[in-house]
Amino acid sequence: MTGVLPGSRLIGRSSELTRLRALTGAGGESALVVLGEAGIGKSALLADLADYASARGMRVLSAVGSEEESSFPLAGLQQLLRPVLDELPAPPEELRAALGVAPMRAEPDLFRTGTALVELLARQADGVLLLVDDAHRMDSASLQVLAFTGRRLRAGPITMAYAATGDSPPAALGLDLPELRLGPLSVAEAALLLQVQPHPVEGSIREQLLTEASGNPQALKELSQADAGGPAAGPGWGPRPAAGRLSARFAAQLGQLPSVTRRALLLVAVAGDTDRDVLAGVTGGPTPEALAPAEELGLISVNTTGIRFRHPLLRSAVYYGASFAGRAAIHRQLADVLTSRPDRRAWHLGAAALLPDEDVASLLAASAAQAKRRGGPAAMAFILERAADLSPEPADQAGRLIQAAEAAVSAGQADRARDLARRALEQSPDPILRLRGQLITGWALVSSGHYLRATEILLPLARAAAARAPTAAWNALRLAATAAYQSGHPDHLRAVATAIAALPLAADDETRASRLWAMTVTGQARAAGIVPRQLGTSERALLHAGAAAWHADQTSDAIRLLRAARDTLDDQPMRAACGGPPAALGWAYLDAGRWDEALELAAEAGSLTGTGITSSPATLIAATIAAARGDTEHSRALVAGALAADVEHGRLVTARARHALGLCALADGDYLTAFDQLGQLFDDGGLPYHPHASYLAIGDLALAAARCGRRLDGRKMLKQINAVVAEAGQPGTPRLRQLMARADGILADPSTPSAYSADVLNDRTGNQWPFECAQLDLESGEWLRRRRRINEAKSVLGTALEVFRALKARPWERRTESELRACGIALPGAPASASGLNGLTPQERQIIRLAAAGLSNREIAQRLYLSPRTVASHLYRSFPKLGVAGRNQLHGLIPAADRAASTQTRTAIPAGKEPSR
Repeated sequence: MTGVLPGSRLIGRSSELTRLRALTGAGGESALVVLGEAGIGKSALLADLADYASARGMRVLSAVGSEEESSFPLAGLQQLLRPVLDELPAPPEELRAALGVAPMRAEPDLFRTGTALVELLARQADGVLLLVDDAHRMDSASLQVLAFTGRRLRAGPITMAYAATGDSPPAALGLDLPELRLGPLSVAEAALLLQVQPHPVEGSIREQLLTEASGNPQALKELSQADAGGPAAGPGWGPRPAAGRLSARFAAQLGQLPSVTRRALLLVAVAGDTDRDVLAGVTGGPTPEALAPAEELGLISVNTTGIRFRHPLLRSAVYYGASFAGRAAIHRQLADVLTSRPDRRAWHLGAAALLPDEDVASLLAASAAQAKRRGGPAAMAFILERAADLSPEPADQAGRLIQAAEAAVSAGQADRARDLARRALEQSPDPILRLRGQLITGWALVSSGHYLRATEILLPLARAAAARAPTAAWNALRLAATAAYQSGHPDHLRAVATAIAALPLAADDETRASRLWAMTVTGQARAAGIVPRQLGTSERALLHAGAAAWHADQTSDAIRLLRAARDTLDDQPMRAACGGPPAALGWAYLDAGRWDEALELAAEAGSLTGTGITSSPATLIAATIAAARGDTEHSRALVAGALAADVEHGRLVTARARHALGLCALADGDYLTAFDQLGQLFDDGGLPYHPHASYLAIGDLALAAARCGRRLDGRKMLKQINAVVAEAGQPGTPRLRQLMARADGILADPSTPSAYSADVLNDRTGNQWPFECAQLDLESGEWLRRRRRINEAKSVLGTALEVFRALKARPWERRTESELRACGIALPGAPASASGLNGLTPQERQIIRLAAAGLSNREIAQRLYLSPRTVASHLYRSFPKLGVAGRNQLHGLIPAADRAASTQTRTAIPAGKEPSR
């Protein structure tokens, strides 16, 4: 997933930022050169480093190389040091002369100038950071002086960071500098960067921009600024136009080339990577001689692997540097040689067409299936949209727009799908087409998080279509059920439940699966005793049967069905989607303790679905696992991103977010915050904020209540929740019974002889949910240990520890290890630490020191005027905090000086003095 360091505005680059920021600390690298292609983000990293260093009190001096001044010796150094020279009353004379602030009698001596610079910088007591951007454009004399200075001050408080375009540092800096090479952003990071631009783009244009930019941040920004005008410049036909600093620079360079070279480059740009292999068959195709001037300028690379533009924006500059007529002629030339690939031939003919043409539109529509196989549903949607644009007849145009909309919503392009459906509805009065258009609109609204509007469209549609199109009616109700589940609003769920009874019984596998999902969401399946099972082998039947099984806590069956659905789906974005039923697989993996698989699925969903609502569940899956593993800072950042993407603030996303934040607080030991977050999952009467997700946090809510001193409030809330569950009159699943048993045990009265239900503890069905089961084992083990049932406690605590270690749930692992040490078990790899003394009360620390010095409980009691029982109680509570199993381990824990001081005063105990109780 995307990472950002605290205090940074950059997207991604967390490891690079960490390495650069280390320049400001002691013992790290003293210099670093950042390398990469133009626009990859080098300047942004240096700017972040400057802000970070300034905040730490360092003096930051910076300069930017320029081609205009590269021929003037020491021009860069003068720019870099001018602020210091103005402030200091007496900088070294040689340096003043070299930088033009004193008369110079001869050419500058670089060695003497460097020595003077060392003397100047050594005066800066608080540390200095020198930043040089565009070092490849700076004069070599300045770079040589800086390199000399860096070598001389390597152990001092001066650090240097350079940024240069290319694969190697400027020669003047030498060869011994550590390098940091910047690669492209990941797909997920690039999608997030595109989302936060002033004018974010959606649909096929978004996908094309991500492809064209190849992870280059500046290319993404410049491509997103441009406006393609005219049909041939529309989405997908050639590269996107770009506008910005880099694009202008590339356009200026292209203008210097001969016409034959520009035509050769246009052929390469039009062909792209897809059709570059047929360029040899084009009359007047690019030759090495024609391409040589562009190669000499560094605009392209030519070798045995082919011709490649050196920067993503160059293809755009070449393509839009030519007229439409020139581009269309090249497209037609390529179409003439692509007779064996009808889909690519149709694509180029579509790019060359300016007016409606049914022949070209038919070719495009016929090639849509092949386009889907090559590029997924997004490519299919684009081809069909272009076919619609070129269709002379309104009926043909409407039909192709509907097909394009269906492909777009399958690709996760909700806004684009709604726009295509709207255009189709405006073109045709056909009732079947209008039904399809409304269904697509509702589907797109669900996938983009507009649940209220979705139910307002889908529920009336389901009722209206029940008689003449029952399959469409059940599809509408299935989508409405998904919207109701996401929103979690009782009114939405009741409306779906009412609509189920008004529809005819489902006939085929897919509609039966849709009915099962709707009944499960509304609680009717459990009330009727319906057990989710496989209903056919189509992807939708498997998907919704699996989602229903997951909702019913049949986790292993859910994983089997959902994996089969995912393997069957041929739409990659739908395979990775984490909104609605597809999200169930990720949550099922999490529930089953297959956390790494859940993270892989979440990462795939994030990279393919971008930053909309469909990625919120994926983000929350990652956030929940990060919280359970103790990476609370990262978890909170992920939760913030998921909440920001939830446009309608549906209860499901909010409930999952609160649970993750509650886990973060529990992991950090902040139990009051945990109680505040988790307590919001139920109202004052015990009603759940979300009818499914709220109950999954009951055990954690009880733990927070017990640990923050709100035990009575927790018992009252739990009693109300139990009453609500009982009033529903539905049998609880084994998972819900386990969660309730954990909560009951945590909040039970200390005098209760048996706080944890033996039936639940012995029911190994709970092993389907290993993390929750291990939490129950941990807390029941704690209860047993506190009642001196040590042998029983060891068994359940050992089982819990194995699970927490396997899951890498560090906070819970540490709690379990502490309990096991208190049971007298010494655990390898977790030595006792004197730092735990800081967590003891003053009296506990005093008792521990005396015990480490060899005093018995009675002797300690006499010394401190306590009873031996009180001393024993303090020791019993202190051992887990220190990570020891018994007093025999204290000798190596407490410093020798403390033990000696305690021993020297042993004889000062008044003989026969009885301690007070």
